[in-house]
Amino acid sequence: MKAFPMFIRTTGRRVVIVGGGEQAAQKARLLLKTDATLVLVADTLEDELEGLVSAGRAEHVRTLTAEVFDGAAMAFVGTGCPGFDAAVHGLAK
Repeated sequence: MKAFPMFIRTTGRRVVIVGGGEQAAQKARLLLKTDATLVLVADTLEDELEGLVSAGRAEHVRTLTAEVFDGAAMAFVGTGCPGFDAAVHGLAK
């Protein structure tokens, strides 16, 4: 099997995306097709992501803590730094 299809209810749920650059934007573009509340976790956001926050389509959290993942339906890590991504993965777990 080359893919694992998965269905996760997003209504009334949060999806956390850690990262503020292109990798995070790619995840956000996909998740904007759902009704989830997007939570972007990064010190700074690229213009596209900042636009989502300004338009009320996402929340921006500047400080990464384990609590940011509480109650999240899903979490995506896409900072562009493999070492930091691995550390965030550990924190999320």
